[in-house]
Amino acid sequence: MIEYNKLLKLFESFLNNSKNGCSENGQSQFNCPNCDNYSNKYNLEVNFRLGKFNCWSCGQTDNTYGKLSNLIKVYGNSLLLKQYFNEIKEIRNSKLYELKSLDYNFENEDFDEEIYNIPQCCQKIDKYNYDHRDAIEYLYSRGINDDLIKKYRIHCTTWCDDWKMKNRIVFPSYDKFGNLNYWVARYYGKSKSKYITKYYNMDIEKKDIIFNEKLIYNSYDSNIVLVEGVSDHIVTPNSVPLLGKVLKKDSYLYKEIITKCNGNIIIFLDGDAIKDVKNIYKLLNHGKLYNKIYYIPLSDNDLDPSKIYELWGNKGIAKFLSSASRFNDIELQFN
Repeated sequence: MIEYNKLLKLFESFLNNSKNGCSENGQSQFNCPNCDNYSNKYNLEVNFRLGKFNCWSCGQTDNTYGKLSNLIKVYGNSLLLKQYFNEIKEIRNSKLYELKSLDYNFENEDFDEEIYNIPQCCQKIDKYNYDHRDAIEYLYSRGINDDLIKKYRIHCTTWCDDWKMKNRIVFPSYDKFGNLNYWVARYYGKSKSKYITKYYNMDIEKKDIIFNEKLIYNSYDSNIVLVEGVSDHIVTPNSVPLLGKVLKKDSYLYKEIITKCNGNIIIFLDGDAIKDVKNIYKLLNHGKLYNKIYYIPLSDNDLDPSKIYELWGNKGIAKFLSSASRFNDIELQFN
């Protein structure tokens, strides 16, 4: 059977000694760096064969589970991460010939982690790049300056083999570990063709991700603002875009809000979305969040955070956020 000693030593370098080394199936136990540093309960279970980890104590409450690469990103460093990927590549290559004669299902192995990448035709926006002038002009017209472009790593495309990606502003999203988990591509060109949609997004299930979770992960004690789209998100402090007007109860975002949020939740959707605002309000207004849900009243149906920022900048956003209100029971009865 494959030896995992190199991987064991790698993980012991930042998790300290394992309990009993590594089993034949690639399993080891460590003290959890999140909840178990000094009690020696060894609740953190690591499986080198599957490339997974889980803490039996805080896994579900603190999301201490997932891919081994994520464990390294949080508690190790980039050098260890590179070493980890090199080691698993060597293990895969050796197994291709060592396990051919064994009664072993190699296809169940999960060494090749699913890593998303931004489309190859995307380039980081560079104001000195002549080909990016139209994309930059579009962003500037919306009040989006160089600081926001840099902070949110905004990309653009000019020409792509995939015609659906041509002339788009691309907003990447990163999970709490810094992995790309989604992207939104907004058309900035001038074509009126009915075949060109305003938005063209990454083709995965949106309910399973939190857009730019990396930026919100350590802010659950503060007020969090729920907005509709990415353009609203990048101009609204401590915000999360719903990527629509609906918050689903089976979504990852709902689970994180209900279990982790300690501040207020402010719903800041478009002026014409009052029905959706009330639905989200009722969905969240219970348990420890009871009476901590607010909304931003917008009398103009054409207003949204992005438009407010375009017209009045940060002061406009701050002014509207200061007007946050709560619904009374009678108001919630009528959509």
